[in-house]
Amino acid sequence: MTDNHLQSESPVAQKRLRFCRIDCILRACFYLALAFLIFTAGVLASQFHLLPATYYADAIEGGKAWIEKRRNFTTPVPQSDWIAATSYKLGDRYGEVTGQSSEENGYTLMAQRYGSALLLTDKRGLIVHSWHMPFFQAWPKPDYIDSPLPEDRIYIVSAYLYKNGDVLAVYQGYGDTPYGYGLLKLDKDSHLLWTFSQRAHHHVYAAHDGRIYALTQQFVKIPDYDSGEQTDLVLADTIVILSPTGKLEESIPIMDAFSDTPYQSFVHRKVVPHYDNTHVNTVMPLEPELASAFPMFKTGQLLVSLRNQSIIAVIDVGTRKVVWATLGDWRFQHDAQFLPNGHILLFDNRGLGTGRKGHSRILEYDPAAGHIALENDGPFDEPFFTYKRGGVQKMDNGNYFAFLTGLAKAMEITPQGKVAWQQHVPDKALFFARHVKADYPEFLGDRK
Repeated sequence: MTDNHLQSESPVAQKRLRFCRIDCILRACFYLALAFLIFTAGVLASQFHLLPATYYADAIEGGKAWIEKRRNFTTPVPQSDWIAATSYKLGDRYGEVTGQSSEENGYTLMAQRYGSALLLTDKRGLIVHSWHMPFFQAWPKPDYIDSPLPEDRIYIVSAYLYKNGDVLAVYQGYGDTPYGYGLLKLDKDSHLLWTFSQRAHHHVYAAHDGRIYALTQQFVKIPDYDSGEQTDLVLADTIVILSPTGKLEESIPIMDAFSDTPYQSFVHRKVVPHYDNTHVNTVMPLEPELASAFPMFKTGQLLVSLRNQSIIAVIDVGTRKVVWATLGDWRFQHDAQFLPNGHILLFDNRGLGTGRKGHSRILEYDPAAGHIALENDGPFDEPFFTYKRGGVQKMDNGNYFAFLTGLAKAMEITPQGKVAWQQHVPDKALFFARHVKADYPEFLGDRK
């Protein structure tokens, strides 16, 4: 073939080449447009819970939970941490204490991260009593839990101390879903008195009449709020009321309590993760001695905190319905409590910042006036923030006792936000802490 022949065909070849280029560009534009349409459809389906977005979301969340659970199985707690958490004895110093408490003869009840142990320390940080009960010792065959996590991933996350030294303790599995693992009662010598074998989580409270208030959870399907036809799989919380001996007397599903009330829409706002749309972390009855401070409520009605909706609500046990609820200027709150002054105490985890470098607050909300009555931002010259958990109590002298899980600190804070006393614990995370008055633990006897 001659050069002249090649030159004579080159215009045709060039046309074909141009055509191929145009064809490729058009195909690329088509696929980009198609991808954009698919992406837009996916966003709309996710936003409005259209098919098949809900199935994909459930699959993704389930996969995440499975991966996290497998990781917890295969990543054991460092043996040094486990040994340290179970080797403390009476008189040992637990953590570093600075400052002086206004109740220097009082105590601090704390749940360790490892070892399924509770410690009672004085305000110098010295251990004066302890309780210990491994999960599988209390529940050798927990058949109400599918594939329970190993012992070193199951922790005590909340407790209630009786004057005689008995304790109620709530266990959770770190990384499991549902994460509630159970509730039990021990005597002062860590002898097991009874177990409540349901998925108890977060909080327990013993009322003055002896009844015990706790929370359980399970996955259930509920009608989709928008369409009423599809079903959403949610981690549903239930309030349980137990007898002093741990027998179930009453149960109130949270979603049912909101249904057919003016507050029904409160629990259907979109949250992340979408299946955990209530995440109740506190339940407390209005005790008779506080009822006069809350004329809008009745004795025995229950104050609950819904973390993921940033809502606090009051539920009537007789009607099993919400009678009052509010969404205030707080985010992911914990530890809602009735106070003698007619306020509701809150630990506001993220009200001053949504990120991990934000700032937590202590709030007193006035339900009669409908606004925050008192705000304590804590110390600004040192970190005062916990992304998760945390809690607060109001002490008799007006100071606040707070614990910061993320910083592993318990502290006493003045109304002006100054740190009067703090205890920095050594086990990397403080899941729970409570101030205990000096004259409360009668079981200590001469040691007080």
